[in-house]
Amino acid sequence: MEGMSYFHKWEDFPKKINPKKGNSGEIVSTEKVLVKRGRVEPGVNFDGSLHRHQEDQFMVMISGKLKMKIDTEEDWIENGGFSVIPGNVWHGLLEVREEGAEYYEIMGPGRMDYLMGFVGIVGNEYKSK
Repeated sequence: MEGMSYFHKWEDFPKKINPKKGNSGEIVSTEKVLVKRGRVEPGVNFDGSLHRHQEDQFMVMISGKLKMKIDTEEDWIENGGFSVIPGNVWHGLLEVREEGAEYYEIMGPGRMDYLMGFVGIVGNEYKSK
């Protein structure tokens, strides 16, 4: 495709800070898939709230350790591990270990509402603890 670059570095994309303090990352998306390199800083306190969206999602751990809840299951994922979250299933992060965590998040189809500067309706539905 003329005018499109096929090779990138994560540093080329702006860092997006999530509403939860200490959770940030860089995101790239097409219409069919979204990939995020995310980080959770040490000491972040999650409130246990869950969310869901229509897209299927994978979280692949690069370093550190995160506790997640997916539907009724809770477990820790760490370096070399990953979670599979089908669309419309309630899920969320519960805890991070003292070293923090880094991960890749892959979603399909892609989500333009995750990109910097998006103005419109966000596709997540939230549920309090």
